[in-house]
Amino acid sequence: MTERTCRFCGCTQDRACLTNDDACYWIAQDVCSNPVCDAAMREGLLKMVEGELPATMSGEDREAYALEIVQLTARVVGGHHHEAR
Repeated sequence: MTERTCRFCGCTQDRACLTNDDACYWIAQDVCSNPVCDAAMREGLLKMVEGELPATMSGEDREAYALEIVQLTARVVGGHHHEAR
């Protein structure tokens, strides 16, 4: 069985993000409560980031780069991973 992992920051059930000294929790099957991850899921953060990228990038490259930006931002906001939720 695959370990449950946040698609944006990469935290897992056993290695949670810490935001404001609190461990994150699951808000969807593959999204944790890290504010960046939450915004990416609920507020279309990926599409907003994509919209800021150069128009000369191909659609596939824009999507991949936008996801990478969101993932890196989520990891920074989530700080160090905590060993247990």
